[in-house]
Amino acid sequence: MAHEHGEAFPREETNELVGDALRTQQRRAWIQDLLITLALALLALGLPLARLLGRPVRSEERLHFLASAVCFALGWLVLARAARRNAWESGPALRASLIAACAPVVLFAATTPGPAAAGWLGACLVLATLGSEEAPAFLRAICWLAAFALHPWNFWLWPAWLVRERHGRVWCLCAGLVAAAALFARVPHRPHELLAGLDGGPGPCVAWWTLWIAGLGGATIGLLALRRSPPLWLVAFALVPLVPLSLGGTIGYDVPWIWLAPLGWLGVLELEKRGRRTGLLLGGALLCAAGALVWVRATDPEREWRALAEQELDSRDLVLTCSRAHAYLLRERYGLKVAEQAGLPRVLPEIAAVHAAGGRVVLDETGISEIPESARRELESLADARLPAR
Repeated sequence: MAHEHGEAFPREETNELVGDALRTQQRRAWIQDLLITLALALLALGLPLARLLGRPVRSEERLHFLASAVCFALGWLVLARAARRNAWESGPALRASLIAACAPVVLFAATTPGPAAAGWLGACLVLATLGSEEAPAFLRAICWLAAFALHPWNFWLWPAWLVRERHGRVWCLCAGLVAAAALFARVPHRPHELLAGLDGGPGPCVAWWTLWIAGLGGATIGLLALRRSPPLWLVAFALVPLVPLSLGGTIGYDVPWIWLAPLGWLGVLELEKRGRRTGLLLGGALLCAAGALVWVRATDPEREWRALAEQELDSRDLVLTCSRAHAYLLRERYGLKVAEQAGLPRVLPEIAAVHAAGGRVVLDETGISEIPESARRELESLADARLPAR
């Protein structure tokens, strides 16, 4: 084929131009996703739940907050890149991944120093590889083992992988044996990690099976979009973890339903496939997330006491308390020396050292009226200052 002037069509030059354009587009997509990932990590670090739990004092706890924020942002990145690899355009890929990341349970995990955000990242890894037709069996094995290492609850996603796998079941079985060996060494000493505290009952069971609607926020709509003839592995992904966690555990242990949020991402993509715009759903997800954070803050019974403790106490002080909750907060969140009533004899020799270091013995008056009068007088005689109950 030639032009009117007899010149040959520049196929090679055209291919190079198209290739350069595609590579430029891919670089821009990566830069966009990485910038959003960084913004999400900074957002998680800036949200006020750290203030809700108490100002972190110990350096290792600051690292735990940072780890949660990073895992939260990386989970979003895994979902966003998975959507792009499956040929989704930028808009649907970003909306679907942001709706999943804005689930209240995910944001709560992102802003607390526990292992829940790592569990979110692991669940995202597993779902992204199971949802890909091109992912090889050994990659799925690596991702599932990584997810299990990030959070023990992700062990319950193994049946979904087994049902999903068509050709590489040897990898699936080998990875399951490795995880089972790790569980055999770990679970007898810490079984609550795999079964949500081993403190379940009818109430927690009902909560596990119903309150996920509020816990997932806008991602619930996406999850419900998958109800039309879902593949069996997807049903196993959603329901298998619910059985051991709801029957064996309590809803107050860790952050529940964390593995359901990535399914909301898949459901939103399903809505986009049907031609439904999900921009309003993203706005609703953000409103649900903001409302959940405000509700958690507003219903904190220790909110006023925390503010008073941060204002009145010094790192050199020794606090006498009858409240187990306050003892935990003061010891773990503020890094202070704490003596509960039962352990008072052990710290009596430390009082002189506290005074020598310029500290005080401070009596936390919360719950003091509920103890015998003789014990109350003993505590009052040792105190240099008091922290009023709020």
